[in-house]
Amino acid sequence: MIDLSALGIRARRLVLVSFLTPLALAAAPVSTSAWQTPDPDTGESIDTDEDDGLRALATSPGAQEPCPAACAGQEDIEALKKEVSGLRREMNERTEAIEDQLYQALESSQEEPSGATVSGFFDLSFHKFFLDKDSSMSGLINDSSTFTTEQLAVYFSRWLTPQLFALAEIQFTFAPHGYESDLIDYKRTDTRVTTGTSLYEQTLGGIVIERVQLDWQPIEAFGVRLGRFLTPFGIWNENHGSPVVITVHRPYLIDRRIMPLSQTGLQVFGRLFLGPSQFSVEYAVTLSNGRGPMDAVFDLDDNKAVGTKLKAIYQTRDVHVALGGYGYFGTYTDVKKQLVSFEPFRVDVEQTASFDEWIGSLDLLVDIKWLHFQAEYIRKLTLHRIHPPRSPTRGPGDQPDYVATGVYGLVGVNIPVETRFGTMKVMPYAEVEYVNLDDSLPSFGGMHYLGGINFKPSAFVTLKGEYHLIDSFHGGGDYDFSMFSAQAAVSF
Repeated sequence: MIDLSALGIRARRLVLVSFLTPLALAAAPVSTSAWQTPDPDTGESIDTDEDDGLRALATSPGAQEPCPAACAGQEDIEALKKEVSGLRREMNERTEAIEDQLYQALESSQEEPSGATVSGFFDLSFHKFFLDKDSSMSGLINDSSTFTTEQLAVYFSRWLTPQLFALAEIQFTFAPHGYESDLIDYKRTDTRVTTGTSLYEQTLGGIVIERVQLDWQPIEAFGVRLGRFLTPFGIWNENHGSPVVITVHRPYLIDRRIMPLSQTGLQVFGRLFLGPSQFSVEYAVTLSNGRGPMDAVFDLDDNKAVGTKLKAIYQTRDVHVALGGYGYFGTYTDVKKQLVSFEPFRVDVEQTASFDEWIGSLDLLVDIKWLHFQAEYIRKLTLHRIHPPRSPTRGPGDQPDYVATGVYGLVGVNIPVETRFGTMKVMPYAEVEYVNLDDSLPSFGGMHYLGGINFKPSAFVTLKGEYHLIDSFHGGGDYDFSMFSAQAAVSF
């Protein structure tokens, strides 16, 4: 089956025209009376052996040669040749007319923008942490079993024209409700309120604009994206919805944002097919505000961040292999402002943080029939222009330059299970992850092991359950723990 969604717009038109034209011609009546002889008794047209011979004679190359003197019916054959020529012209005219009608129909269907599409997903999770009584993580982690609703994401999308596509991904969350902002002078955010006309209590939440972008893509090999977009790296970041990812929890290297997950700016992207259709290359070049305390809406320096993605893909019916990489360079800047004079009016601006980030990532995805494997690697070099004091969790003194590293590998096995409701996809999986967020503190990292099962009772529901072991490199205390998590993720 041809996947028309994977083709460019003009390529889809050519495929449809070439496929539908023969069907339309087959349905159109074409006169065949020139090859038939009337029955002397009934007057109806019948085929005869002589007619068969005339067909062969009129359509053979030798039919254009002068007939031998012994050949009878020369005038009849000439008349048949003219009839054949007329039929061919008629068929060509019908073909062109049908192709024009199909092309116009496709043009009108593409030019008329469709209505906006609304879709999304949500999930409900269960977590239980297991800590030793003397664990250094006691109090920091809530070890009570708990249910939680963590994500409600809604997508709004629309094709404005055949080349213009708009997309917004909005996440609704209860945050910052329950956020513990200070453990020394304990503070916890409480967003519960009542209305002015009743005692009905509501819990206010927040809205996260995950991405909002406009794509202009005249051809599959070239497109331009403007707005707030997902950084085009890796596997998890670009396909991050809970119904489509395998595990309950994202890798730690994603949660700790070693690489920026989103950027505000512009992106040039495309996909090129090389040689056979199974081989293709995706590319992207990004220019953005980079990372900063308010980079989604404003840049505090003129040093724009740049990035480049390249991914090679091989895909057949049973095999899908993708190897990609993304490189990023940007400058993080933070400032504080102070009003120092009214007359003359003057505000001083002081840089409080400035450092360069050099980040590289690699990713590998392999699907061969029932086997699934994916891995990602990220390494970041941070070079400070202004060395700030270390955060309390990293000890005394100023923060030196450092390297952060994260890598994980996940393997799973797809097992189709036949049930009375149809085939259900079941995948047991295992993952191993290593993370060190600051090599100037060798203990600031650890190993993460997990195993679980993922199964889809329907196309819209994904159920997961997994067990984690966290082995911390931190010294001076017991920072190891384990946990169990389960999740029901629903797409709509």
